[in-house]
Amino acid sequence: MRGDIFDGHEGKRKANGRRGREEGEGGMWVPNQSTSSANNDKQSKSGSRETEYKEIVIVGNGPSAICLSYILAGNWPYYGDSIHPIEFLHHRLASHLPLSLLEQDLEVLCEGLEGRSNNPVSVLFDTLNHVDADLGVEMPSFLQWKLHHGRDVDHVVLGRGPPGGAWQSMEQSALTLSLSHWMELPSLSYKEWQQRRLRSPSVHVIGKQYRALVADVAQYYQEYVRLQQLERYFRNHAVVTSVCRVELDESSLSSDKPRYWEVRGYSTWEQTPFCYVTPNVVLATGVSDMPNRLQVSGEDLPFVLHSLSQLEQLVAEKKLGWRSDPIMIVGAGLTAADAIISARFYGLAVVHVFRRDFEDPDLIFKKLPENMYPEYHKVYRMMKSDGGEYRGYRPYARHRLQEIVDGGKVRVDGPNASVVVKVSYVFVLIGSRADLSFLDLDSQARLGSNPLPLIDSKQNAIVVDAYSYESIHEKGLFALGPLVGDNFVRFLQGGALAIANHLNRRQATSNPENGETDLYAESLPPIGCSDRQSTGYSPNGTAQSSNARRVWDGGWPPTYEDREQSEMDGKESLDYTDRKSVV
Repeated sequence: MRGDIFDGHEGKRKANGRRGREEGEGGMWVPNQSTSSANNDKQSKSGSRETEYKEIVIVGNGPSAICLSYILAGNWPYYGDSIHPIEFLHHRLASHLPLSLLEQDLEVLCEGLEGRSNNPVSVLFDTLNHVDADLGVEMPSFLQWKLHHGRDVDHVVLGRGPPGGAWQSMEQSALTLSLSHWMELPSLSYKEWQQRRLRSPSVHVIGKQYRALVADVAQYYQEYVRLQQLERYFRNHAVVTSVCRVELDESSLSSDKPRYWEVRGYSTWEQTPFCYVTPNVVLATGVSDMPNRLQVSGEDLPFVLHSLSQLEQLVAEKKLGWRSDPIMIVGAGLTAADAIISARFYGLAVVHVFRRDFEDPDLIFKKLPENMYPEYHKVYRMMKSDGGEYRGYRPYARHRLQEIVDGGKVRVDGPNASVVVKVSYVFVLIGSRADLSFLDLDSQARLGSNPLPLIDSKQNAIVVDAYSYESIHEKGLFALGPLVGDNFVRFLQGGALAIANHLNRRQATSNPENGETDLYAESLPPIGCSDRQSTGYSPNGTAQSSNARRVWDGGWPPTYEDREQSEMDGKESLDYTDRKSVV
């Protein structure tokens, strides 16, 4: 999947190295059901760490987590004053005015709607927020957001880096695949944000469409947290090492009492541990933490790498140049295509190995309009060539890498024969998956759609209820974003709506005498967290349009042209994800 929603790669080794030591520290925190709520807001101890109670703990701080935090902070969505063009949807919403979408039956609202997500609430949210977007239409949102003071829910968002998740670690000079206004979050127009911060916004116009720099989108998400006053909920640079059920004492075991989760981890900046106890955990990690591997002999050799950023780093360190042996790029997705574009720009010879036939209808290039994405279709034409047409490029379609040995020799098997190629480096770019190592393997196996031990967004996604995004196997555990198949930023916001709606209506049902529908009306008071990190506004600290990725134009040696070329009529349907590769 291409880039929206993912945490960075830092901290995994440290997390695994600390887990055994931390789990042996002291006893588990045990909620005392007989204790009054006035006493429950005090922090208890678990070993050497302080334990805090939160109504919701969100693991991950990408766009899906940011959107959910915005709603939990008391911002409620309402159907606006305009009349939606889908008559039955307008009738359903208008008949329940002035209720918020958090107070309505989402299953009823979703009935009959169609869209590009398999999750009905995501289709509902997109239908209200981006009407006819796939037809090239840009209309104002039919949603209005209202802040309800006093109805915020005590929660914390845990992320390995700054807000924005994996967007902070992507190639910052690249352009988004999705249009710029599809990347925005509630109540902050991306275009207006750009106009405020720059006299000359770095939005790249191709025909009638606008694509944005990844660097700008990353900064937009980071500043969104500050501008919407969400910083108090975010604990950044935090690695989660364990999420498990809390063992309750016998006196507290009751079917009508909530079950609790314990979330442990540590701050990478301060090297201090943390521990939260909560009835609700939301997994919003994305799926870009861990690169997929070929599982072939020699893949652990030092010249075998798994990220595009490592290619750029080798060039910057002058360890790769036009005199080097060819590099081998494995994969047929957009990340592999980006690597080919970069390599050709730097004058590097490329051996390209991919297992698909170039006429395979599932290749991502066949789903991208050529006049909007000329750089990727240039790579696709190269993939279809016999290798002689493009100097310094050799494709091996329908081939599989079988063995890598010292000295840079790689054996590749094809449909008719095997070949051994001498290369300087091998870049395996075949997608990535989520790092859910903080869950034990048994828990991961219960969450997925099949008994495989590891969660994979394509083959073993987390199975959730369609209208609450709660795991059907683990009550109190929710997932959203790419973990449940929502790869577009425009769609993953529906998951945030579903979770907030479910929690709000569940609380209203459990307290009918209250007469209110606010989230957790009888919950504990918020507990502060002194070491949360905040991010300041830096209007001059972002890439300008001149930093857009330079695109190789097919000649040799490469030229320095920008990507801004060609025109688009604005009517193509876009069936792909925002930024990460589809292999």
